[in-house]
Amino acid sequence: MKICVCIITILMFTPTTPSSALSTPQQPQNKNNAPKISDDDKDATQPPDQPSIPRLLPSDPNNVDKSIPVIQLGESIAMVELGPIIINVDGTTRRIGNWDDMTEGEQKVAWRRIKKRNEERRIVLEAALQKQQISEDE
Repeated sequence: MKICVCIITILMFTPTTPSSALSTPQQPQNKNNAPKISDDDKDATQPPDQPSIPRLLPSDPNNVDKSIPVIQLGESIAMVELGPIIINVDGTTRRIGNWDDMTEGEQKVAWRRIKKRNEERRIVLEAALQKQQISEDE
């Protein structure tokens, strides 16, 4: 009985949209903020009654956010604030869920213990992989 009451309550407070709103795409309310698109950029196959597809504005190379790291192909980036990656016995990986809640001392101990355990598990997994490859070759 309680389940029925919950469903009815949810249905009563769910906002509805008229069927006409579902069939037509919504127009932006303020057209002054829309980027200007020249006639050359418009798709010739697009019907005239449909709104044009919005496009990104060109980026400004002088306006670069320094807080966002930029890396090149082949480079790596360390995400220390996320905590260590834990290698499970089956080779899958995970992270510590409460890393942000740990004190700095707890984090240092966790790094040290996880690093040692990951190395042991990595060696076991690589040995199992080599053993499997040898048995497949025979």
